[in-house]
Amino acid sequence: MTAKPNYVPGKDYSRKELLKLIAAQGWSVESKGKTGHLVCRKKGENPFDIPMDPSKKTKQKILKLIGLK
Repeated sequence: MTAKPNYVPGKDYSRKELLKLIAAQGWSVESKGKTGHLVCRKKGENPFDIPMDPSKKTKQKILKLIGLK
């Protein structure tokens, strides 16, 4: 059994940790091609991109988009 990752407010998540949180919220993560960027999709929601090296501000916006903030 895999434990669901816990969201900790104010933590600066790495890209890998962020992807685990996104997947735990039911989003599918796909490659966007050779650029290294990823696109996250969920039925009924607007897709969004994750850059290779997201800034802290970008990470906070992503957490808000997936409903954790």
